Amino acid sequence: MSQYGVAKRCPDFNSQMVAVSNGRAGTKPNGCGPDGAWYSVLVPNLNFGGCCTTHDECYDSCPQYFEKCNNDFLGCMTNSCNNWYDHWYSFYLLPGCYAAADLYYAAVSGDKAAAHFQDGSGDLCNCQCADSNLVICSATGKTCQRVRGVGASDSQNCGGCGWDCGNNAMCSNAVCRCKPAPPTPNQCGNLCLDFKTHPRNCGACGNVCASGYCYQGACFTPPADIDICYPVNAITNGDFTNGLTGWSTLSAGHFLEVPSVDVGQTPLKKALSLTGLWQPIGTDLWNSERGVTVSTTLRLCSGVQYKLDFSMYTETSDASFSVNLGGKTIVDFQKILFTSTWLSKGPYTLPVFNTGDDGTSEDGLFLDVALHIFFWGETWPAWPLSKLTDFAVYSTGG
Repeated sequence: MSQYGVAKRCPDFNSQMVAVSNGRAGTKPNGCGPDGAWYSVLVPNLNFGGCCTTHDECYDSCPQYFEKCNNDFLGCMTNSCNNWYDHWYSFYLLPGCYAAADLYYAAVSGDKAAAHFQDGSGDLCNCQCADSNLVICSATGKTCQRVRGVGASDSQNCGGCGWDCGNNAMCSNAVCRCKPAPPTPNQCGNLCLDFKTHPRNCGACGNVCASGYCYQGACFTPPADIDICYPVNAITNGDFTNGLTGWSTLSAGHFLEVPSVDVGQTPLKKALSLTGLWQPIGTDLWNSERGVTVSTTLRLCSGVQYKLDFSMYTETSDASFSVNLGGKTIVDFQKILFTSTWLSKGPYTLPVFNTGDDGTSEDGLFLDVALHIFFWGETWPAWPLSKLTDFAVYSTGG
């Protein structure tokens, strides 16, 4: 109802929206004079005082719409005229009362009154989608989209805003489902993977191989002192059990925080917290740096195809992230929305590196390649409170 008529409560949105109270109290009814005007006391209430009070209250009631408030106001004044001048000795005053009612009705029906109605709506009402299965997923968005229930099929907002199904899954009725084509026959949360090769989900979800190597669905510890490069998990300390060992930041003026256990999350995770990293640099806050780059080194086998995935928890604000490996862009500013839940990102297919390639250095049987992940906050000052953990870089060949 709040979206009906010429003066919509939510003027920038479509009819799928409704206005609901934000808890703020409206202005105290002041009779029939315009709110806040110096001449308000000069406007006589006549016998319409109660109608004017009800009209003010209707304007402050978010579900009501402009024309209904005004039509009810006219009806109230007409009834008041009929009640006051219903005797033979006062009947001659009835036309004048009707004329006054029409005048007051015209005063609340014009463009200025409509603008006043919408200004009040902006102060007292919040706009939300009428259907609970529809939401607006971007802070700057204007369109309701289906993220829950039957028919929800947006893989980037599956079951909730920012609930990304990942690269190898699709959204069906608000549930992420892995695409049937190999090589991702298995699923852990929203991550599509293969139990035969994933070092953090080897043979089953959550089965982490201490060796970092999953072979045919079983954890395998490569023998020592051999001339074979086994493609173990190429990222060291990807779950931050050893604090910040192996991780650094390239952003001037930023410092990595000691990871902490996230209370209330299941399972409990140690994670790299970006909360303290989102600090503006300099005095011009709007043009200051809004991002941070976290970096580590991957140990890859030459000529082997790898994939990357990790878990992210974002509490506030929209953000984007990019991934660069050995000078090559893997992810280019992918949007992430606040989710208040752990979601997997990836898997991302990494380029194959060979001995002697740019961006690599030899380390025995392995190639060292720099991995940089850049996070960018979309808004200030509500920097994204993000946490990262469970990094895995693994061979797709097992």
